[in-house]
Amino acid sequence: MEKRGLISVFLVSMAVLGAQLGVIRYMSVASWSNFAGLIISIALLGFGLSGTILTVLRERIERRLQDWLFWSAAAFIIAAGYVLQFARLIPFIPQSLHQDGTQVLYLALYYFLFFVPFFFGALFINLSFLRMKTGINRMYLYNLMGSGIGALVLLVCTSVISPQYLMIPVLLLGSAVVINEAIGSARRMRLGAIVIAVAFLPVLLTGIGLFSPATSADAQQCADGPAQGQQTAVSEPNKGIWAGLFNLADINMSHYKDISYALKVPESRVIHEKASSLGYIQVIESSQFRFAPGLSLSYYDSIPPVQHGLFIDGFGASGIARYVDATNAGYIRYLPFSLSYSLKNRPSALVIGAGGGNPVLFALTLGASKVMAVEPYAPVVDLARETFAAWSKGIWDDPRVTTVISDGRTFCKRDDGKYDILSIPAMVSSGMSFSSGSGNGENYLFTKEAFDDYLSRLAPEGILDVSMRLDSPPRALLKLESLVFSWAKERFPADFAQRIVFIRGLDWGAFLVKNGVFATNEIALLKKKTRDLSADFSYYPGISASEVNQYNVIPEEVYYAFAQAFVAGTEQAFIGGYAFNIEPPTDNRPYFSHFLPLSTVPKLLGLSGGMKDVPFDEWGYLLSWATVLQGVVFGLLIICIPVFTSGRAFLRERGKLRVIVYFFALGMGFMLIEIAVIQKLNLFIANPLYSVALVIGVLLIFSGIGAGFASRYRGEEAKKGITVGVSGILAALALHAFVFAPLMQPLLALPELLRIMIVILFLAPLGFFMGFPFPLGLQVLSDKREKLMPWGLAINGSVSVFASVLTSILSMHFGFAFVFFLAALFYVAAWVTFPARIRFSS
Repeated sequence: MEKRGLISVFLVSMAVLGAQLGVIRYMSVASWSNFAGLIISIALLGFGLSGTILTVLRERIERRLQDWLFWSAAAFIIAAGYVLQFARLIPFIPQSLHQDGTQVLYLALYYFLFFVPFFFGALFINLSFLRMKTGINRMYLYNLMGSGIGALVLLVCTSVISPQYLMIPVLLLGSAVVINEAIGSARRMRLGAIVIAVAFLPVLLTGIGLFSPATSADAQQCADGPAQGQQTAVSEPNKGIWAGLFNLADINMSHYKDISYALKVPESRVIHEKASSLGYIQVIESSQFRFAPGLSLSYYDSIPPVQHGLFIDGFGASGIARYVDATNAGYIRYLPFSLSYSLKNRPSALVIGAGGGNPVLFALTLGASKVMAVEPYAPVVDLARETFAAWSKGIWDDPRVTTVISDGRTFCKRDDGKYDILSIPAMVSSGMSFSSGSGNGENYLFTKEAFDDYLSRLAPEGILDVSMRLDSPPRALLKLESLVFSWAKERFPADFAQRIVFIRGLDWGAFLVKNGVFATNEIALLKKKTRDLSADFSYYPGISASEVNQYNVIPEEVYYAFAQAFVAGTEQAFIGGYAFNIEPPTDNRPYFSHFLPLSTVPKLLGLSGGMKDVPFDEWGYLLSWATVLQGVVFGLLIICIPVFTSGRAFLRERGKLRVIVYFFALGMGFMLIEIAVIQKLNLFIANPLYSVALVIGVLLIFSGIGAGFASRYRGEEAKKGITVGVSGILAALALHAFVFAPLMQPLLALPELLRIMIVILFLAPLGFFMGFPFPLGLQVLSDKREKLMPWGLAINGSVSVFASVLTSILSMHFGFAFVFFLAALFYVAAWVTFPARIRFSS
């Protein structure tokens, strides 16, 4: 029985973690990545509430424990089998959360919907703690090992399985658990077969084609489109509740996503789709898709050619460039991309973020002698070079072009070349969107340390060219200005003001930063080029107030005022007095698109000013605080329910406050470390999904090993065990702060596999010692005060509900160093309040 129980715990832990990441991945594609924190918190809420139920109903549950285990596993796979389909039926629009009261109801439906499968999965795991009271450490070992391996397995699945099908592996694992728990009972075996059939019904119906998307009979094969022999299909979303519930084939994209707008254009259609670990890639064919970001209104010649639209997770990353020759390439000289090329004759160019090839095409057309095209998304380059080779023709095969699959920071560390122009075309390349409520995401391309890396690749007199769209009210471009000027001022204090030019168009802004000072003739050339583009200077060395705001007039030229503040040395007063957060990002706080300061929180909560002062597209920050707030409320309820419902015997138990503090501190400490490490390692791993799966997988696997090792500390030895565990955690954090963190940038030059091995070596001891405190505390309670043991599970799960999202908020406002220090304090608090020190009443 014990062996079967451990197998079930291992499999259900894999399934729960896989379901968590699978739902996050689906919601990132169908809706928004900001739901990640919400879904994580709801999953952890399941652990908290299930622990509370065990505290209140423990004696009743123990009398029919096997039935509870069976039905919790059965309920988990049925809920997991339908959660994504029900999610598609909820018309939730997060952008309207602060304006439309019905959206609060829809959000509550999301809470309930996502809560159900994770609650039953967590209930099964917590019931297993009751089943194995004397083997808690072993149970925790299998629990964490299963979760860690589940994260790694799902990483593999995302590369080959479309997001809407990611729950199928979860159902297979859950079915194995149901069968395992039904062994020995003919009745449960029959019921288990019915449960599995119900759970897999949508998979079956989709597989036999009952609800599959229609395929157009006249879908034509384009010689210059998809690869030869491939037939395109037109997806027509199924209508009706039954089709929504029983059809897995369609992804119901939010109407507010870029691809939804693109598909509204007549005759637009999806001609290629591909799942990858970096995002769900879709290519759209449309006669209206013409890609010329920032094209000047002064251009009157032939219109830019039609391109294919390239979308990643529903966002318009770039177009797949179509080859143009001299007869129809005139528009390229009227793009902001051409500014730096007006100063250089046949320059060598480095493009960071080549996307579907447009920056490469632009550089070649503008006369680059060689182009180093760097793009982190290999599937995007494969599409442009292979699947749509006839469309792109000679762009990627031009002898002047060298293509490298890498993120920009890693390439700059690894390469030893020098380039006349280094372009970061944020308006053009993939993965560079700063809108859509994405303020919670890290962006290591736009930090002070990143600009140091770019400088190392510039030739003497070389130019760093960074462009970005304007936003209103001014935030992103103003933050980029803060970054450029503050970095240059720190790096070149004597002549920084002579090295920067800032030009603003109708809907774009571009910074040219020179590895040297701009000469008078170069400023004259830029003035002519700026007039040709009908653009304005917001800054150049020696600019006067009368020269700004001439072509593209804005009510207040804050960009010019900010630049003058840097020249005058009053930039800190400007930054501090501005309504939004425009502090220059660093690797310690790499949140370029986080614009709302802490002073905005009362407005978000409706305590002062109201939401009218908060921009429409900053809803992601609102959702983060709403998640924290609901987590705190639900967490307190979960912790307090047993106190008021378990009778006098529970109230007489001594040491409850120390138990609360201990498991609260463990929940906070573990989540602070886990989430912060994931965010910080995004720079080192250079792949967000790899970072999530690797950190979760390695931390949980080695925490499980640590939990197994900690089982030798029983009875009075438990105090020694917690001392060893907490000391190891503090030592591992110190190792990170003083050894690993300073080496992260130099080690970026290493191959990816070596960097992954280094991460594993760093995380292994940290995870090992993080596995000590939780099972040691549970074992002490199980041995001395069994009634408090499920309550410890509830407290830990309840705290984790909001700790994950709170970690992201703390990182945004105070940086990773502060988060790691706070985590260390929580583990010290756990050591002080370890339950073995409680003098329990007899």
